[in-house]
Amino acid sequence: MRKTIPVAMLTAILALSGCAFKEYSGKGGMTKYSIKSDAYEYHYKNGFTGKDAMGWGYSLQYARSRAGTAVTCDITSDKSLVLSHTTKTYGQNAFVHELNGINFYTLKVKK
Repeated sequence: MRKTIPVAMLTAILALSGCAFKEYSGKGGMTKYSIKSDAYEYHYKNGFTGKDAMGWGYSLQYARSRAGTAVTCDITSDKSLVLSHTTKTYGQNAFVHELNGINFYTLKVKK
C-alpha cells in the first residue's frame, strides 16, 4: 500500500518537532556538516539561494528533498524514473543526483 503525507501535515510535524523558524540569516547553514532545521526552513521559505545552495537551483533542491523524504518515509517511488527525470531536467548524472541529492536529504530527514 502506498503511503502519502500531505504537505500541510509534513509542515506541522516539522514545526512540532522543534523545527520552528529561528534567527537563521540564510548564510552558511546548508554548507555545514550538521545542518540545523531552521536552515532548511529558511531555504524552503526563501529559496535555495547564494552560497548555501552549493550551486544547485531551487527547483532541483526541492525535487531532491522530496525524493529524499519519500525514501525516509518509506513512500513507494520509482527511483530510476526519478533519477532519469532529474538528470534530463537538470543535467549532471544519476550518481550525482543520488549522492548529492536524494541520499543527502534522506540522511538529513532521518536525523
